[in-house]
This record gives sequence, structure tokens and C-alpha cells, in this order.
Amino acid sequence: MSQIKKIEKNAQKSKELNITHIRKVAKENTQEEIYEFDNGLTLKFHPIFSDGKINELLKELQFCILEAQEMKLKITDEFQYFYIQFLCIKHFTKLGKTVPNNNFLKHKDYMNEFVESGYFKKIIDEVLPASEINKVTERITDRIGTSIAMDSLMSKAVEKANDLQLQNREIFDELNNIGKDVQR
Repeated sequence: MSQIKKIEKNAQKSKELNITHIRKVAKENTQEEIYEFDNGLTLKFHPIFSDGKINELLKELQFCILEAQEMKLKITDEFQYFYIQFLCIKHFTKLGKTVPNNNFLKHKDYMNEFVESGYFKKIIDEVLPASEINKVTERITDRIGTSIAMDSLMSKAVEKANDLQLQNREIFDELNNIGKDVQR
């Protein structure tokens, strides 16, 4: 039996999901708020990280990590964690408009400037909601898990194909031997 909730006919009429509701939620997910620092400076940010913007962040993360690997740069787990936080600042605050896209070395420089200024920690600790940053890290974990599962699946498929090739080769060898015996 499926896990779908059944609504009895006599129950109170339920609300159905519709495009109006979807548009309302989408609009809420793209709203900006303004944070004011102790020194009076302000920063516009997204208190809710939309799926679309998370996907953009993940694409940029993947591109930049590959770029760093091609340059043979060593990336520690600690650096990668801070880099993900930096990309959250880039994609979910107005500061992102000043940071170039898909350029690992420039990102590293900007990140260092953010850290040295003291704003990196303030933005992560005070501005961007931890629950939203966790959404990003969970999505990364999900992608890694999917990638590992796909690698395993591909390995099994290649192994099965190799087994079938061996079996087919044995069958063809037997058929060739039968053909040779018949010709004699």
C-alpha cells in the first residue's frame, strides 16, 4: 500500500497545490532583507536560499574545484568548507555582484580579503541563516552520495559487460571449433 495520504470524502475540503501558491512561494524565496552592521554599513541578502540559486552555487563550486585541480592546487577539507561558505556569501548577498564568476584564484583572493576584514565571520555568523547554509552542504553531500552510487553502478555495469564479453568469446570460440571440425 502506498504512503499517499488518503482524504476521506466527508473530511474538510483540502487545499490543492496550484500555480498561484507556487508563484507566491517562489517570490518569498527570492526576497531580500537588509542587515545593518555595528558600523552602520548595510548588506542586502537572501534569508532563504532558493533551489535555483543553490544549483548555481553548486555548478560554480564544481567548476572552480576542477579548475583548481587542473592547476594542481592542493585543497584541504577545511579550505573547501570555508570556500563553500564564501560561495554562499557570493550567491546570497549583494557582495556577489562584485566577485567574478568561475575563477578559483580570484575567489581565493576575495575570500582572503573578506576573512582579513572580519566581515567573513560576521556574515556567516550573523547575516546568513545557518539553516540555509546547511541546505547547501546537505545538497553537496547528496550530490557526492549520488556520484558515488553512480560510480559503483557504472563499475558493476562494466564488470557485467566484461563477463558477457568473456562468455560470448567462449561461445564464439566453440562455434569456430565446431565449424573447423565440420570442414575437416
